[in-house]
Amino acid sequence: MRSRGAGIVGIALLLVGCGAPAVVAPQGCAGETSFAGDPAARPLVIVGNRAGDSLDLVDVDPLAKAGCISVDENVSFIDEPFDLALPRERDQLLVVLGHADGYTRGTLLRAQLPAGGRLAQLDLGEEPASMAIASDQRRAWVALFRNLKTPSGPWTATGALVAVDLDAWQVTGTVDVCAAALGVARDDAGERVWVTCLGDDHVAVVDTRAATPTLIGTFTLDDGAGSHGLQPAYVLVAGERVFVTAQGSGDLWIFDRASMAFVKRIDLGSSSFPQRMALMHDGAHVLIAVDGASQLGAVVMPALVLTARIPLPGIHPQALAVTSDDRFALVSDENDLIHPGRLARVSLGGLDAGGATLDGTVPAGTFPQAVLIVP
Repeated sequence: MRSRGAGIVGIALLLVGCGAPAVVAPQGCAGETSFAGDPAARPLVIVGNRAGDSLDLVDVDPLAKAGCISVDENVSFIDEPFDLALPRERDQLLVVLGHADGYTRGTLLRAQLPAGGRLAQLDLGEEPASMAIASDQRRAWVALFRNLKTPSGPWTATGALVAVDLDAWQVTGTVDVCAAALGVARDDAGERVWVTCLGDDHVAVVDTRAATPTLIGTFTLDDGAGSHGLQPAYVLVAGERVFVTAQGSGDLWIFDRASMAFVKRIDLGSSSFPQRMALMHDGAHVLIAVDGASQLGAVVMPALVLTARIPLPGIHPQALAVTSDDRFALVSDENDLIHPGRLARVSLGGLDAGGATLDGTVPAGTFPQAVLIVP
């Protein structure tokens, strides 16, 4: 696996090898103390900079930086904001912090928008990664990667899913799933959570009807015709289908939400290294950040056909979010993990006809990853 790495181990690799410097200084907001624009304007894009210890605030149109929130809580190591979500209070923000002092004390931060004041923090456990939040925004679930002893793999230690009651602000239960849990997606209709496990090529399905989650079962990525998915990284539930990006095999796997049965595999190409996904608000397309190919892929629903591969020259896309009018996708560009990255804006007009295009970028912090739009 290359140093760009899937998931949470990317920072560990950045710190210990693969040609990178031995120490990457936490960046925070690089001395920025005021907002460049109107941070109360909406929609507002929030970008989590994993190695930059900061959250960039960006206006969508015109594309411009509006401000910066520092989550640099420890000057001697990276706090690693990995994922973002909105609770019911739309003037607040939830941030998963990995905390790279051994990754043993990962937390969930509740911050005030737009200035980022800390309201509360909750201990989650070892190496928290992706987060899913219930549709009523009263509960959240966070994956624990849990593979401290092998930062560059193989990742064989069992990961977990942590359940959080956001109203009571407490962990209500944890369940072991499969090796190196990374991606998480909420299946509201089935009252379940899907978890991808990078370490053992499994996907887990977890029953979340009770406060303490329980494992329903796990399965491998197998199309029944000799193709197997390797290193499932991220997962998205979209209507009656579940989408999984497999980084090792460079493909997209699609399953039936209710039965968990295999539906289709879409080959994205050798070394395509697909990352996170987003569903457009009209439900017509699933968008995929295709890191290795520097592209944004689009799968049309319900036909499940890859109808567009939008070139993103010089960009290594990680995560993405779509504006409520489906006009733009905002995509994080990790750059080289050491130097500041970017947030890219993709115009989605004429998507199936080849009209979608990269139409602007704005600087971000180091290793920008999670992207969230505050409507």
